[in-house]
Amino acid sequence: MSSGFNHIVLPEKFGEVRGLVESEFQVLQGYVNFGVPTFIIAQGATKIPFRNLVEKMSVKGYIPKLKKMNDALIIGVITKPVIKPSRWEYNLLLFLATVISVSFSGYLASINPVLIELQGGSNVLIQTIIFVAAVFAIIGLHELGHLTASLLKGKEVTFPYFIPGFPPLGTFGAVIVQKEPLVNKDEMFDIGSSGPILGFIVTFIIAIIGLQEGFSFTVSISHLESLAAKYPGSIGGITFLPLLIQGLLAFRPVPSGHILILGPLAFTATIGAFLTFLNLLPASQLDGGWISLSVLGEKRHRILSWASVLVLFLLGYWVMALLVFFMIRSRSIRAASLDEVSPLSTSRKVMAVLCIAIFILCFTIL
Repeated sequence: MSSGFNHIVLPEKFGEVRGLVESEFQVLQGYVNFGVPTFIIAQGATKIPFRNLVEKMSVKGYIPKLKKMNDALIIGVITKPVIKPSRWEYNLLLFLATVISVSFSGYLASINPVLIELQGGSNVLIQTIIFVAAVFAIIGLHELGHLTASLLKGKEVTFPYFIPGFPPLGTFGAVIVQKEPLVNKDEMFDIGSSGPILGFIVTFIIAIIGLQEGFSFTVSISHLESLAAKYPGSIGGITFLPLLIQGLLAFRPVPSGHILILGPLAFTATIGAFLTFLNLLPASQLDGGWISLSVLGEKRHRILSWASVLVLFLLGYWVMALLVFFMIRSRSIRAASLDEVSPLSTSRKVMAVLCIAIFILCFTIL
């Protein structure tokens, strides 16, 4: 979303625009700056009056933007761009493609000979369906959180664009495109945090189920060695399990001389935690980027974005690091709100601490 003023208001509309601004603020000075009606307003409360102004101007086809320059509060006004209707056919095609790719990944996980032997046989179809349901529960409800928060704020957004991928998960997640600018930092925080919080709750529930005996398996090291020899290449490992999984394992202690083999459901929860960790990185257009921008401001957000690129490179996630790098370099996509002055509410600052806790609990090294 561009933060610049690209839609000029016609000169004869200046009086109408000024009247709308004066209905909510005391205007100290008004002028036209490169075709953009611009108003210097008196110092004072801004959050509620500006929200009211956005609603009034939206009806008239205008978009205001509030910023501070040299200690002066300035409102610039542009015309509201035409919002193009979404092509739901693309969403449906991508969704179906993702169902296929996730189903294929679930099938491969279900025919793992080690898991089949530990289960005493396996219904591949049922195991695949469970895997697909778990993946879409984590990713789908994550996006539903964003979608619901956006709609509650009265924002027009697209349906989720699911992204098909490769095993072991079969998808790179999904994205929702915001069609309208956010009013203030509160909206930015609510929409940015809603997805990861809901996705974490679902991941937590799936992890609890997936770690139960029958979904995951405790085997002796000697048995594991015999299985590895019998089925070479069928047993993998995770360098660092998310703290969420490690904490749940405290309630499922593994006896000495034994090891826990994660089944497909627990593995899905692990990947869900990993995706939540990536999404909560305080970088650019990621969910964590929206949160950090609303809490810390643009300067610190930019520093954290570059720090996130470094962390991703150090962890070996080069593709994700490059993606974030190009996000930062692109000036055409910014999550800046229309109101760059009003501070984030105290309750949301408290919620930011919860988001940090979720970020830590989901830290994973694959």
